Amino acid sequence: MKKNILIVAPHQDDDIINHSILIDRELKKWNNINIVYTTTWARFSNTAMQVSRKKAIISTLKKFFNITENSLTFFNIEAETTYKKENAKNLFFKIKEYLDANIFDEVYIPTYEWWHIDHDVTHFLVVYYYKCNHWLSDINIFEYPAYNNYMNLKRFYLFVMREFLKKIWLDNAKYQLPKDFIPYDWKEPSVVALDATNEDLLKKTEIINNYFYLEHKNMWKNFYKNAHVYSTDKFISLREYDYTKPPHCTFPINLWITLANKIKFTDFVDMVKYFLSKEYEK
Repeated sequence: MKKNILIVAPHQDDDIINHSILIDRELKKWNNINIVYTTTWARFSNTAMQVSRKKAIISTLKKFFNITENSLTFFNIEAETTYKKENAKNLFFKIKEYLDANIFDEVYIPTYEWWHIDHDVTHFLVVYYYKCNHWLSDINIFEYPAYNNYMNLKRFYLFVMREFLKKIWLDNAKYQLPKDFIPYDWKEPSVVALDATNEDLLKKTEIINNYFYLEHKNMWKNFYKNAHVYSTDKFISLREYDYTKPPHCTFPINLWITLANKIKFTDFVDMVKYFLSKEYEK
């Protein structure tokens, strides 16, 4: 029997970065793939970037997987402000409306790890929806790590520059890794890492590069030419969290948690309490 699979992606690249191999294999089994994008991955003022990213992901999924727009849903919540109560409330009711109308056998959501605020808010709201409906035991929910855990010190510094200094968009740092690089991995023995051949990784590389080439078509034309992916798709069954406390972190150091606590974690906890207290229903 066909499975109905949902991938919840905060941004218009999280699906292909984290699930290209999974999508390819499930489609070959004739299972149904649906993808929801919860944010614009750009501020509302940056209309050109929103349009560019949406066109790029639609084109890439059609080209490599023959996934059409009928299987894609865009919620269009402004990125980086999802933790604000009104935006989170708006996103939650979009999630609720979508999940009320669709039944899935498997749902893949970003893990709670304080990597991007959009990832954590998306994670919390989907889990909250299923808990409210007492469906957690009836559905297979899996968490996936941002960028599938391939991390090195250079990428960490580039990420800090991008997020805090906002000087330049260095997405390519996620993919141009040395050939002897060993990904920083989750330690839990229950992590599922799909067996991937070199051909699988080359195809995943091509998919990601195709997306970013289309997204940054002229400006980044040569920047992505030598990019390569060395990490397979990984995920784990949903774990229990106390969302009023900092999450586990896949970084080998605690600096990011320290920075996150000072910057946005207080607002995130306020949003969590806003939902747990049912204040959003008023």
